[in-house]
Amino acid sequence: MRHRCFRPSKRRVIGALSAGLLATAGLALPAVAQPSHPAEVTTPASAPSAAPGDGLALTPPMGFNNWNSTHCRAEFNEAMVKGIADIFVAKGLKDAGYQYVNLDDCWALPQRDADGKLVPDPVRFPNGIKAVADYVHSKGLKIGIYTSAGTKTCNTAGFPGPSAMRSPTPSSSPTGASTTSSTTTAITRVSTPSSATATCATR
Repeated sequence: MRHRCFRPSKRRVIGALSAGLLATAGLALPAVAQPSHPAEVTTPASAPSAAPGDGLALTPPMGFNNWNSTHCRAEFNEAMVKGIADIFVAKGLKDAGYQYVNLDDCWALPQRDADGKLVPDPVRFPNGIKAVADYVHSKGLKIGIYTSAGTKTCNTAGFPGPSAMRSPTPSSSPTGASTTSSTTTAITRVSTPSSATATCATR
């Protein structure tokens, strides 16, 4: 009498392989000592939270600064800054933790206005810095703006620094970005001011 060939189904084969792998993994795990008395059972410590309680950031500040790509050239303007904000969102950079869109030197005119306030360059920023800041904020991002600790900025054109007058930033100007906002950052690349000009860091 001929016996019929037995061919296990795919489900049985996969199930047997899975069981074998689980058994092997179980053998590889270290044995856990069982408590000799129920009173010895302790509750495991909870897993650490994603954000540490020490106030430190999980990542360094991540974002964009225009200086290395544009310096003071004409392409540094309102459209470029807004375009960077759009790219952050469209390309997933915002979701990856990139949140700062920073304006470097040359955003202001070389002279203050009659009230001693910094004035955004009307050619580069025809709608003012506040309009740019509002746009960046509308994307869920933060905006930063460069200033200097001395009487002039690092650029050879000699843009005014905050030490020259009582107004340290464009915060008092209707066209300026409020630096008191929690989503606006003043950027300073200067470490030591002198009596006449700032001592600029290497860029």
